[in-house]
Amino acid sequence: MKSKSSAAWIAWFLAALGVFMRDLGQIIGYLLTILMFLTPIFYPETQLPPFAAGFIHKNPIYVLVHSYRAALLESRAPDWISLGWFALAAILTFLLGHAWFYKLRRSFADLI
Repeated sequence: MKSKSSAAWIAWFLAALGVFMRDLGQIIGYLLTILMFLTPIFYPETQLPPFAAGFIHKNPIYVLVHSYRAALLESRAPDWISLGWFALAAILTFLLGHAWFYKLRRSFADLI
């Protein structure tokens, strides 16, 4: 449920920004592909070199992937502290995206 609020913020933010930047739809596809390959979804994180581990832990999707792997593949509980921080970040981004969208919505009719 927490990730849905983060996705809603991203959707609101990009929807409002997409009105002003018409090419944003094409850019988002490339950025999501890069983010997917930077997240250890298709490969285990143990195959990464040691210097890349610091970067991978900064990726917000890593928390979800790591938690799902722990629960589904390793039969152990996920790291609840990391999930708590992720939930807090998702709630904050939800509120920021909501505020951004409603601040800019009055100018949408003029631009569309």
